[in-house]
Amino acid sequence: DERRLKERALDEAPIGITISDATDPEQPMIYMNDSFEEITGYPPDEVIGVNHRFLQGPETDHEKVAEVAEALEEKRGIQTVLRNYTRDGTEFWNQISISPILDEHGELSHFVGFQMDVTERKRAQQELVNERESLDRVIDRVNGLVSDVTSALVRAESRDEVEQLVTERLGTGGEYTAAWLGRYDETTDRVDITEQAGGRTF
Repeated sequence: DERRLKERALDEAPIGITISDATDPEQPMIYMNDSFEEITGYPPDEVIGVNHRFLQGPETDHEKVAEVAEALEEKRGIQTVLRNYTRDGTEFWNQISISPILDEHGELSHFVGFQMDVTERKRAQQELVNERESLDRVIDRVNGLVSDVTSALVRAESRDEVEQLVTERLGTGGEYTAAWLGRYDETTDRVDITEQAGGRTF
């Protein structure tokens, strides 16, 4: 009963579980649960008896694959995230954790692997990285703009020159398409442009 309970727990676990024969140089898979098939799309009759490398593809990180191979060669566990491929060729990020299993004599007999599809988590992390990089670029441009405008204010010897230098900086610095500066005339209730720069005429 205890053994059947353990087998049922493996079969119905919400993450992919596989067991490989560590005594065979090819380390073929001898067991996979239902979740592994759900994650990868591979049925048991196509993968039992073969090595896990069938999940690899053109964008799989070969350095990480080498790290996994080194860990298995040294008979130690490892955890990493690999870009893998489902049966229909769809990319997914696979968080894998592999642990050695020893027999009653303390000799390595099997490897048990746990697989989890973390594609959504990786996508969210990448979006955060992209947003952070975009924000950094904006901050750099703003800092550059503030520095240039401050420099123009220091160099200018009159209000007219301040207006000219600042408008030129804003209109030709790359941050904006064009810039203009005007003065409000209360008698006509309109703004008259005194300086403008850039690719657009106001």
